[in-house]
Amino acid sequence: MTKTVKKAIIELSKDRGNFLPLSDQVPKELFKLAEKPIIEILVEEAVSVGAEKILLLADEKDERLINYFKGLDKKEDYLKKRGNPRAKVLREMQKKFDGLKFSFVEDFEEATRGAEDFAYISSKELVKANRSSLSQLMNVFKTSERPVVGLAETDYGEVEVEKIARGLFKLKGFTDESTFSMIGRAIFTSESRKFFEGANRLKDAIENMIDRGHTTYGTKLSGVKFSIEEELDYLKANTHYSLTGKNSKELEEYINQEDLL
Repeated sequence: MTKTVKKAIIELSKDRGNFLPLSDQVPKELFKLAEKPIIEILVEEAVSVGAEKILLLADEKDERLINYFKGLDKKEDYLKKRGNPRAKVLREMQKKFDGLKFSFVEDFEEATRGAEDFAYISSKELVKANRSSLSQLMNVFKTSERPVVGLAETDYGEVEVEKIARGLFKLKGFTDESTFSMIGRAIFTSESRKFFEGANRLKDAIENMIDRGHTTYGTKLSGVKFSIEEELDYLKANTHYSLTGKNSKELEEYINQEDLL
């Protein structure tokens, strides 16, 4: 059975202090990682599980994030007439993002309204993998039809789990003694929306589910995981994406020059 999730919530970062003054002029989600801005990477991930409606969860609306995906055909024509090779990039973007509906929401209660399953993405974290992290979660979701959250093994865990199968766990609660942490990726059933009422964080909703006996699974995500809240973390992510992007060969040759450092 082919199962898709038509709605995706992308929670935008509230903390821009580490990137001031630039983040005062440009949303952090428009910062580039190699060839693409962060927002494009996140929306691609949402589209990978069938999302057609993208809800941007933010305290303030910044239309530049939505405008990035608007008028791609006109922008392509403009570049094409001038012989700019980026016209091809915009044409590919049109194919991927054509028909998407974007809107801003102010809180989880508004974002989860409606009788439909939904995906969750945090813009604070990225997972670089052969298969998107949401696609990995979808494997569990379509067979269990239960909420599923992305997990990673860390030295500073927070989630108490019960092992169900290899890489699959049932969430039991939150504790400082765990070796598992939540990654900002999840897929929820439409019935889960009631647990988001009054929730200020994803963790609040998950706690509500566990406390009220609503079975919620977690699965270890494969891939390289990055936080992009700190400047050094952003530089690490940008380096990795650049070394695995379309200009990776030229970049590696440049780095390996003997007289570079």
